[in-house]
Amino acid sequence: MTRLAAFLREHGEAVEYDLRAYWSCALTDITWRQLRVFLEHVPLDSATARSVHGEAAVWGMPEQLLAAVVDVLNWANYQRGGGKGNRPRPVKRPGDGRRTTHYGRTHLSSEQAIDLLARARDGTIADP
Repeated sequence: MTRLAAFLREHGEAVEYDLRAYWSCALTDITWRQLRVFLEHVPLDSATARSVHGEAAVWGMPEQLLAAVVDVLNWANYQRGGGKGNRPRPVKRPGDGRRTTHYGRTHLSSEQAIDLLARARDGTIADP
C-alpha cells in the first residue's frame, strides 16, 4: 500500500485523468483492488504510461522496428551513392536521452581515451 501511495503522489494526476478517460470515474469512486487492476492494464498510450515512461511509452515494437528499417535504408542508400554527401542520421526515438555519437579522431592516446571513458562510465567525470 505504501508503494501505491508513493506512486500516486508522483503520478496521481495522470492516473486521475486516465480513470476519467477510460472508466468515467474518479479516483475516490473506486476500491484499492480496482485501482490496482486498472494500473496493471493501463494502455501504453495513456497519460499514466507517459508520466511513468515519458514519450518512450508510445514507441512499441512496431515503431522501433520501423525506425531501425529506416536507419538501415538510409545507410544503404548512402553506401550505394558512394558515400557522398552527409552521413545519414538515425531516426530520433522518443525517450532516447542519449546524444548522437560522433566518430572521429582525437588528440588523446589510446590509454588516455580508455581512462577517460572508464571515468565517464564510473561517474567520476560529468561529460567525456
